[in-house]
Amino acid sequence: MRICLFTPNFYPAVGGAEKAALTIAQRLHDRGHEVTVLGGKQRARDRKTGVPDFDFRFVQYTRPPKQNVFAEGLAWPLIKAHKKYHFDVVLAFYAYPTGYAANIARKMTGVPVVISPRGGDLYPNFHGLKKLRVKGIVKKGYGEADRIVAMSNWLIERIEEICGENHPTIDQVYNGIDLKEHDQQLAMCDDAAVEGVEAGKYVLMLARLAEVKRQETMIDAAVKLKGWLKERGIKIVMAGDGANRARLEKLVDEKKVRSVVMFTGTVGGLEKYWLLKNARLLVSTSREEGMPNTLIEAIATGLPVLASDIGPHVEMVDGKGFGELFKLDDIDELAKRMKGMIDGDMAGYQAKAKQEREVYSVARMIDGYEKALEAVLKQKD
Repeated sequence: MRICLFTPNFYPAVGGAEKAALTIAQRLHDRGHEVTVLGGKQRARDRKTGVPDFDFRFVQYTRPPKQNVFAEGLAWPLIKAHKKYHFDVVLAFYAYPTGYAANIARKMTGVPVVISPRGGDLYPNFHGLKKLRVKGIVKKGYGEADRIVAMSNWLIERIEEICGENHPTIDQVYNGIDLKEHDQQLAMCDDAAVEGVEAGKYVLMLARLAEVKRQETMIDAAVKLKGWLKERGIKIVMAGDGANRARLEKLVDEKKVRSVVMFTGTVGGLEKYWLLKNARLLVSTSREEGMPNTLIEAIATGLPVLASDIGPHVEMVDGKGFGELFKLDDIDELAKRMKGMIDGDMAGYQAKAKQEREVYSVARMIDGYEKALEAVLKQKD
């Protein structure tokens, strides 16, 4: 197949959606498909990083200054690319704005559109929903696609809420990682210890420092558990960076929990795997997620998970035996469950996590996307 992966952002952004786009494009290319990633042009501050030589084709387009007002204009870069590369099918990340624009382009090109929601425009608190036209664009984008590939049941339910009965066939395909590569990185990471972090003596939070991730909930829990954490020599390690870092650091100082909470900044490569391998458990306090890669990496590592009870977390964790849930923003329950897990049967949690990991293999993920793309081409015929 000649596939266009149409996405608002690609390189050098490093969020979950961008990582998924890179993985899907590379793996479909490896299976013999002709893949073109059509991604929004880098912002000026990122252009100095340059663009690597990918195995697949990467074409950049200029995003309009107000995508909510000029969403239709995004159809033109896709039409232009199609004239040159003759796509069989478009795989668009999100309905707003790319999926919506791909549906418009289809009227001129006849190329069917599969949309993959990544969370973002389906979150109830998505900031873009306050802008003119965005609600309508999201509804029309998903409703008029030829097919949808969703990462979780929660995303499927959100599409059904927004579109009612008027939505195309939806395939559920979990995110996946390369388990073999993951294990190789874990085996190689022993000399990549993060400065100031003691193996086996920390609870890990691995996420952007952003309001949506709700790290302040963990800081408040640290206040309640400060004496207990110090007694056991356990720290809360917040690995990652972001716009909220200065505010969170200030909060840690104001609450006087600097002795049990530390920030590492951005981590990647072997350092990230060292943190996953040597943590007591991973905690996610997020308010919104699509299908969090961090939890998938924890499961693949055999690392127990404690997560807020938002839809995707419930779907991944509830009843699986490798972790527990707490009510979103409930500081008392977070503190209670974290303490209980650390003092409990960690070996049992670890064994259950390893049993679940095959669900999140990259091969299974690519099988799902490939089948969905092939199915929409059969519909066209």
